[in-house]
Parts: sequence; C-alpha cells; structure tokens
Amino acid sequence: MKKIAPYNITHTFLLQIDNFLKENIHSLSCRDIHDIYYGLFDELKEYRGTSSGFTGFSEFLVLRFLLHTLGGFKSAEVTKDTKCFIRGNLRIGQSLLPQSGVNIRPDILIEEKQKAIVAMEIKIYLSNGIQTANEALKRLKRLYNINPNNFRALLLIFFCPKPKRPLRGNILDQLQALEKKNSPWFCVKVLGNSHDHFEKILIDSLELGRILRK
Repeated sequence: MKKIAPYNITHTFLLQIDNFLKENIHSLSCRDIHDIYYGLFDELKEYRGTSSGFTGFSEFLVLRFLLHTLGGFKSAEVTKDTKCFIRGNLRIGQSLLPQSGVNIRPDILIEEKQKAIVAMEIKIYLSNGIQTANEALKRLKRLYNINPNNFRALLLIFFCPKPKRPLRGNILDQLQALEKKNSPWFCVKVLGNSHDHFEKILIDSLELGRILRK
C-alpha cells in the first residue's frame, strides 16, 4: 500500500468532496447538499460518539459549489491566515469583511468593484425559530442598504422539517412571509425540503447570470 503523508490525508478528503461537487454541479439537488452534510454529521457520531463542535463544513460545501458554478476564480491572500477568490473585479470569500466599510462578515460574500452584490447566511437549523432568521435578515439588510439596486441575499437553512399537520403560522409559513416582505432582494431556501437543482436555486435567487463566466 502506498504510504500517504499525514498532512495529505485531509487534503485528499477535501479534494474528493470538491471534485464530486464539480463533476455533479448540474445534477445535485438541494436535498443532495443537505445529505452530504448530514452524512459526515452522522459518521462523526459513529466515530467519536458526538458531532458537537463540528462547524464549517456547510460553508465549505456551499462556497465550493458556488465557485464551480461561477468558474474561473483563483485564490488570493487576504491575511496570512485567510484567503479569498478573485476573478477580474469580483471577489468571493467566507466571512470576509466588506470593502465598503460595513462591519459585518456574512457567511459568504461576493463583491464587484469593492461593492457587495451577493451575500449568504447559512444555518444548519433555526435554533431560536423565526428569531434566528430575523437576525440573519437584519445583518444582510445592512449590506443591502449600501447597494440596494444591485444586491441579492440568500438565507440557506439545512434542516427545518415540515410540520406533521398543516398548522397555520408554522415556521415555514413565517419564513415564506419573511421572504415575501423583502422580495426581490432576499430569498430563503430550506435544503432538506427541496429536490430542486441547487445550481438553479443559487443562480435564480442571487441573479448570478450577471456574473456567470461565459
């Protein structure tokens, strides 16, 4: 058996996931992205008894999928510990501080000519119900207010089960009302409840057609 350097084990693990996303970019559904996340989530419980302290993987999946969707980005150093991804006047990154001066770091940010044009907040679940969604919206609205004519935002929620009985005013109804009130610049998507193509959801919700690589 070929010996693998310890440092390369994690590189190989992440590369395999990244290649899988790239090779299946046009076919993966929202539910598939949800299942990839929860696959590792469940395996961790088998190997270490708990998945507590497990963070960052959801952002990794969404960011890499987004980069493959848009195409042509190269990594660039922000600080000695952080990087972003650059293509021409576009800059994408995770937890980047916007160059416009707003003191907020969305989970994923896209800037064009130093102006925020796309932002995403990612939640595994809504720990405090609709309050968690409202807090995410409040953060995103600070970016929207700086560039209202050219800014789109998406709140991605991995897990928010449908109620067993159709109860009026349930959490999904509240999310729908929140989206409707702030349309068209703000959208909400629950990955675990949807078999829509994830690529289409990103392109349509964030109007990515304007920056897709031709």
